[in-house]
Amino acid sequence: MLKCQFIQKVLVVAVVFVGLVYSNATIVTTDFEDGTSQGWTIMDPTASAYAIVYQGNPGYALMALDTMAGGSNPRIEAPVSYLGDLSGYDGIKWDEYIFYESNPDNCVRTSLVAILYGQDGTIYHTAVTEGLYEIWTERYVPFEAQYWVRNEASGNASFEDVLSNVVNLQFNMECSWEYEEAMIDNITLVPEPLTVLLFGLGSLVLRKYKQ
Repeated sequence: MLKCQFIQKVLVVAVVFVGLVYSNATIVTTDFEDGTSQGWTIMDPTASAYAIVYQGNPGYALMALDTMAGGSNPRIEAPVSYLGDLSGYDGIKWDEYIFYESNPDNCVRTSLVAILYGQDGTIYHTAVTEGLYEIWTERYVPFEAQYWVRNEASGNASFEDVLSNVVNLQFNMECSWEYEEAMIDNITLVPEPLTVLLFGLGSLVLRKYKQ
């Protein structure tokens, strides 16, 4: 009986430990709910800017602003929590809001483009597609090679190699010719299903053990 109880305790500790370790390694998200950029920065502050606005999905969101006459290329860069080995994640998701292009001759309205930079300079980005405007849209892109396009002017590393050591993650928020380009919210690295299962199992076992 004592031996069984000891084994039970060991299993509880092991499951909880694994669940918590995986959960701490995988819960990476930005919701801007504290009214700050939460570590996201603008790539070229001389040509573009951002504002944290209370127009998010819900609450606050980051809005990219085009501050250069004739247009610029506003990009935002991720904080360090989004960098490193991302091979343990299923993909990345975010909510985007594209502002209406008032000039029908400049009706670009592309979706936001996520960009991954590898250590050797290789760049992969999501496909440029037409985006919906004046509405919040959730986008999800799996971390699988077929969903990412290699910049041929960059290096030749495989997508898997880049994903294993991401040195920079950006979003290109050039979606139109307007001053207000787009908004982004709820930027999340999506954990693998096994990670979620381990965390849930660890929490359940811990709760049952405490009872």
